[in-house]
Amino acid sequence: MTTPIITMAEPSVTPTAGPAIPVGQGRTDRPFIGAARQAASSARDTGASPFVPLLLLALAVVGSFAFATSQLIAERNRLDQTLAAQQASVDASGRVRVAMDSLATQTRRLADAGNPNARAIVDQLARLGITINVKQGSQPGAR
Repeated sequence: MTTPIITMAEPSVTPTAGPAIPVGQGRTDRPFIGAARQAASSARDTGASPFVPLLLLALAVVGSFAFATSQLIAERNRLDQTLAAQQASVDASGRVRVAMDSLATQTRRLADAGNPNARAIVDQLARLGITINVKQGSQPGAR
């Protein structure tokens, strides 16, 4: 009596339905990875160049930068126009401030000279928290 010899099947065959394809020759157990490998190999086979996708990417980046730059230039122009429109108001407020400082200084000098009405105004301003600083070296009545 002879003992039968049992041999193991080759591990290069995958247990799938359909014809047996050796492992590592285009068929895997993971279909998405296999599709990616197949697409990569077909791109290499056809000689496709990465020039066109990289060119489109570069054009998209340059277009994005150009659009952002144009928006920033338009915003800067609007800010310049707003500043120019406000400049007249700023100048007018500066003139009013100089006139008010002059009026307050002269009122303080009158109060220091003994005028009771000027003293009442200076006291009322002091109660409101407004102090009047008289410039040193200037003479009353001098402008």
